[in-house]
Amino acid sequence: MNLYFNAAASDPASALVRDALRQTAAQKPVFVLGDNPEINLYVTDGSGGYDADSGSATVTPWLAIGTPGAAPTGGTFWLGVSSATSGTLHNGSRYYIQDYQAGDDFTNVGATTNETGEIFTKNNGTPTSWANGSTLVEITTDVAYSATAATLLAALEATEAITTGAVTVTKSGDAPVWKVEWTTTGNKSALIGGGSGLTPASSVVVSTIRAGTSTVTEQQLIRLSQQPYALQTTWAQISNGWNARLDLNTRGLLEALDGAGSVPLTLELQLVDGSDNIRTVGQVDCIVRHEVVDEEATIPTPLPSYLTAAETRAEASATTSNSTQTTLTYTTGNGTLDANSTVAFYGIVTARRTDADGENDGFEFKGLIHRNALASSTAIDALQMNQIGATAWSVDVQADTTNGAILIKVTGATSKTISWKAHLYKTAVAE
Repeated sequence: MNLYFNAAASDPASALVRDALRQTAAQKPVFVLGDNPEINLYVTDGSGGYDADSGSATVTPWLAIGTPGAAPTGGTFWLGVSSATSGTLHNGSRYYIQDYQAGDDFTNVGATTNETGEIFTKNNGTPTSWANGSTLVEITTDVAYSATAATLLAALEATEAITTGAVTVTKSGDAPVWKVEWTTTGNKSALIGGGSGLTPASSVVVSTIRAGTSTVTEQQLIRLSQQPYALQTTWAQISNGWNARLDLNTRGLLEALDGAGSVPLTLELQLVDGSDNIRTVGQVDCIVRHEVVDEEATIPTPLPSYLTAAETRAEASATTSNSTQTTLTYTTGNGTLDANSTVAFYGIVTARRTDADGENDGFEFKGLIHRNALASSTAIDALQMNQIGATAWSVDVQADTTNGAILIKVTGATSKTISWKAHLYKTAVAE
């Protein structure tokens, strides 16, 4: 699929054109749930040529499908009010390990594990070690997506960093947007937000709308915004443009369809430079159609708000030319487990020697794996393997304790080029 966006268009809604020479409106793009289309992306100058940024190595395209301005419809979020890399933790306060550094140990003060992303409420004592620079953020209690100004204010004032009377919070209407203003002058550190508990998948966006000075109080805006249903930010350069595949096999698109045969959405292109300056080139209408398969055959982006049990499918592949064990790379879907879940899985691997005829094999496996709150807890509980052919090649399935996932590993033979392909099926039950 070739997409041409006219950077000179007066309205991003009309930026999609037929090509660099023909600046007339292109047909509305149509995508299908579950596909992985190859996209050649170009930005034109509106005068028969290409924009200076088109295909530039210093600019990153962000191509997304979603609903501009959409907000979450459920769940909770938290705000981070202060951060430190050493010091004192307060009993009863809630902390988020934003950046864990090896050697520090917070398990004696409430943390379940020492890992980036861990959230805990501090209990008695001092950390066993906090001398290696781990960044901890004091955070509020979880706040409902629809919280009133008074509720958010109470959560902020309950922290050690923001005490009673330090800020005011206002909210206009029902939209999940709050303005936080400090009651004292001076520059303030930006709040941060955690939105993993929001549904559909959403982010907490914090922006400074008035910087504090010696005579001016600071104002920051808190806004909850749905994440794109599909997003591609990694591209390869091609002549005058970029190339990538857009993964349309996501839970966000499935939920957007909500059982309908098709749904109108927005295709947005932003160009982001090395200083994180954003240039929105296009926001055009598109159509996403449902695939003609059972819902459980799709590979979703895992969300705790979805079903407590669902079967998903993934594909992985690799090529080997030696006897070193090699991990297959997921090309469709992934082997990731949701937090606090147990997964029964089965799969089949096909192998063929491609530099000579006559050597082929197949492997079947099934097993049970679980993951608790953190990826490091991922472990295989049971595994059964069956080799269908008779080569000396082998397949193994292991737990990925870094990403909380299933790894499929293969071992070929020296000086033999072997192509491997696997299908993995998972059925999960989560808390």
